[in-house]
Amino acid sequence: MNKRLFFSLLFSFVVLFSLAQSRQIDSMLRNLNAGTAKERFKNLVRISDAYTQTDYNKSIQYARTAVAYAQKVNDKNYEGEAYNVLANGFQFHGKLDSALIYHQKSLAARKAAGTKKEIADSYNNLGVAYDTSGKYRQALTYYFKALQIFEDIDAIPQVAMTCTNIGIVYKEMKDYTKALKYYNKSYLLYQKTTDDFGKTVSAGNMGSILINFNRYKESLSYSKQAFAGYQKLGYETYTAYPLSNIAVVYDSMHVYEEAEKSYRKSVQLHQKFENTFEIANISVAFANCLYKQGKLNEAIARAHYAEQIATKAEQFLLVVKAYEILAKAYRKSSDYKNASLYAEKYAAGRDHLFEYEKTKASFELETVYETAKKERELLAQQAKTERRNITIIALSAIAFLSIAVGFLFYRQQKIKNRQQLQSFELQTALQQIETQKRLQEQRESISRDLHDNIGAQLTFIISSVNNIGFAFKNSDEKILRKLKSVSDFTKSTIVELRDTIWAMNESHISFDQLKLRILNFVEKAREMSQVSFNFSIDENLKARTFTAIQGMNVYRIIQEAVNNSLKYADAKSIDVSVSQDDTHLTICISDDGKGFDTDEITLGNGLLNMEKRAGELSGTFEITRKNQGTELRVRFPKTQLL
Repeated sequence: MNKRLFFSLLFSFVVLFSLAQSRQIDSMLRNLNAGTAKERFKNLVRISDAYTQTDYNKSIQYARTAVAYAQKVNDKNYEGEAYNVLANGFQFHGKLDSALIYHQKSLAARKAAGTKKEIADSYNNLGVAYDTSGKYRQALTYYFKALQIFEDIDAIPQVAMTCTNIGIVYKEMKDYTKALKYYNKSYLLYQKTTDDFGKTVSAGNMGSILINFNRYKESLSYSKQAFAGYQKLGYETYTAYPLSNIAVVYDSMHVYEEAEKSYRKSVQLHQKFENTFEIANISVAFANCLYKQGKLNEAIARAHYAEQIATKAEQFLLVVKAYEILAKAYRKSSDYKNASLYAEKYAAGRDHLFEYEKTKASFELETVYETAKKERELLAQQAKTERRNITIIALSAIAFLSIAVGFLFYRQQKIKNRQQLQSFELQTALQQIETQKRLQEQRESISRDLHDNIGAQLTFIISSVNNIGFAFKNSDEKILRKLKSVSDFTKSTIVELRDTIWAMNESHISFDQLKLRILNFVEKAREMSQVSFNFSIDENLKARTFTAIQGMNVYRIIQEAVNNSLKYADAKSIDVSVSQDDTHLTICISDDGKGFDTDEITLGNGLLNMEKRAGELSGTFEITRKNQGTELRVRFPKTQLL
């Protein structure tokens, strides 16, 4: 069972529970001020819970009223429960920062009350909040604190639940060995209880995780157990998930007939309950299964369906996987036109995903830093308030002391505050360094993956195309030209991939490095044509450095401009010059070719890309026609460059 299913099940039960309570809202409102103090407090909590699904503002309003009531009667147990309800209301509506603050307040109140089970419950809730926001290490810290307390008080159902949560986090972190350990522990513990739903969920988790260890027979047994459990409980919508695992197991064991049956049934169930993500996800796996069997027409039809559903569900990763299957299936069925089309879509999709993951990683690191900063500021403010209160009480008690004693106390307090400020600044600096280190490690990891995986795949494509060309040596000249075009395009892609990897591995790029890269490109261009190249760079630019993105933009502008001159200008000479003045850096690429009418020019992708790259550097992009030839001039303000 995956994380998406677990929270889907949890959400469904919360919905059912809230609907049952909502029928009693009117009755609870009528009796809000009746009964004992405990009954009035419980009514506030129940009303807040009931409104969670239907009216966010009222849910928060009654939760805050419950907090105020608990503080009025000075009951820490009530206060902890009220803060917990308030945090759950924020968390249900995606306000995770607020949820974390009030879960912490709930934990503090429960610690003051000394109730172990409720303390562990708050730790678990904090783990869920951090898990939901993707902060897995913080989530594990709180889950393990909850687990220790639940084990100490021998609360078996809660231990099993917490082990499931820990397993989910480890699976998200792709630490499958640890995920299996805690899923198995949860499964064994649920067998000691009467919780049929917990038994079924834990069996589904085991069936899912064992696939990662190729333990297919065991996975099949657990998945069938989960399937039967959901049927017995009457949860038809959830039977599709273990059925999907069963299909994957049969597929992996090459029992394709059974795999196809399970895939079809799983897709039908997800269609019935309009779960578009799972429809697309299972359809991609089904299409790949059909492709492996050589059922190319069926594989193509299923992959097109998966692409359509994934696009509708805005699941771009699944769209890219569908493109990959279509490219392979069309190629194997000798439909080279469509094979080329979807190969290009797949390559473009992979590039887009790569950029997205880089941006996402950077954003997550920034979010981690900002959240930690907010938490530190909040704790510092609380500490400051507490110190101020203590100081006021102490000053009232020792007002009769001499001015000298008061002066010494003030001086000591000032030194202490300075030390705390210095400590805070040091911690902030260390965390910034650690964040940069992790970001660099991620960049290096991504570049290695690009080189080892995509680079190897592109090389394989070149080899395959050359082999096909050899096999069709005496065939249609159009096929041979098309194969050569694919091979040349793939080689060009490898060169561009290497340039991208080079830029990613550099945090800063000097102009000497950029100059060598540009000269290398120009030399290759000179070898491929009879055009004369003249290249000049202002010597004062040697000390200039760029960020990796700035350096790559400058390189790509020059590369695209030279390529355009070679392809379209029929030029005999191409001049590239880089210069600077007091405020700007200027790049000029000119040729003596046939030129064009600037009033009639339509910007293609290449020119648009150059203009866009210049704009990213806050630069200007200008094309002019000379007496003979064309001149492209790009100017960047120095203040916008590193």
